[in-house]
Amino acid sequence: MLNKNEIFIFVFLFVSVIFSAISTVYSVHLTRKYVSELSELNKVADELQIEWEKLLLEKNMLSGYSRIEGIAIKKIGMQAPKVHQIKVMQLN
Repeated sequence: MLNKNEIFIFVFLFVSVIFSAISTVYSVHLTRKYVSELSELNKVADELQIEWEKLLLEKNMLSGYSRIEGIAIKKIGMQAPKVHQIKVMQLN
């Protein structure tokens, strides 16, 4: 027959093992949850990176010299000056 100290130790160890098992299950659950969230955030980051690169390409295309020159000619009617219209000034 077990005495009171042995029963106490047995119950304490049993509760400790159960607590440890539940803690391990909870820890694994949180790890899977956070890995899933990290995967989703990495996917969003990749999509944002692709969108950023597209926007940079669009910016470079829209600010290109030939495009600006074409808009100036078509919409504003600008044109390059003729040779006789160019005046050179000297600063003293």
